[in-house]
Amino acid sequence: MKSLADYQKEVRCLSLAFTALIDDIKAGYPGHAKGLERDKCHVLALVKARGLSVFTLDLPGLDEPLLRGLRDGCYNAGGIALSRAVHRRGRIPRLFEGLYLAIFTQHGMLREAPDGNALFFLHQIFNLGKKIRVQCKEVKVYETIKSFYQTDLELPDPTVTSLWEDNIDSGVHRSLVDYIDSVLPNSLEHDRRYLRRENRQSVSLMETIQQVADIVSTSLSFRSDGVAM
Repeated sequence: MKSLADYQKEVRCLSLAFTALIDDIKAGYPGHAKGLERDKCHVLALVKARGLSVFTLDLPGLDEPLLRGLRDGCYNAGGIALSRAVHRRGRIPRLFEGLYLAIFTQHGMLREAPDGNALFFLHQIFNLGKKIRVQCKEVKVYETIKSFYQTDLELPDPTVTSLWEDNIDSGVHRSLVDYIDSVLPNSLEHDRRYLRRENRQSVSLMETIQQVADIVSTSLSFRSDGVAM
C-alpha cells in the first residue's frame, strides 16, 4: 500500500503534468484559452477535494464515450462523472467544451470533418493518469471484468471455414490442424495420434493460427462468388 507521502507526490506530479498539457493546448487553440483555463481550474479544484481518483477514474471514464461517439457518429456520455452538458437539451459536456465542439455539434452529432488535434488532446487528457497503480475498489474491478465479458459476447462466432477455400459455400471445412492427418494419409489411427503427441508444440501453434484466421474470416463479408469485400 502506498504511503501518504507517495500518494501526495503522485497527485502533485499528475497535477503538474495536467497543467502543462492544458498550457500546450491553449497554445494550439488560443481562441479557447479562456475556457481551457476555466476547465483547468475546475479539474484541479476537484483533485484537491477528491484526490487521485479524478485522474485515475473520472477523466479516464470520459474516453470511452468519446471513442464510442466517433464509432457511432453521435456523442452520448450517459450521465457519467464530469459529463454534465452545457445545455439542457445538448449533449456536449461543459468540461472541455471547446475541444468537443471541434469534433461534434452541440447536439452531439459527429462533424463531417472532425478536428484530429482536438481528438488527440482530449484523449491525452483523459488517459493522463489511467495507468497509475492504485488500489481499486472491488465494484470497479467487477465493472471492468463485466465489460470484458460483454465485449466477448458481442464478437461474432468464429467458423472453421478456411480463407483459401475456392468456394466458401462448398460445405468443405478444413483447418491447419488437418495437415497432421494429411502427412500420413495411409497410416493407421494410432500412428496419427503418435504424430500429434510428438509434435504437440507444432499442433498448438497451428491451432492458435487457425483460431486467429477464424476470427478474421468472420469479420469479412463475401460476394456470391466467394470474393472477400
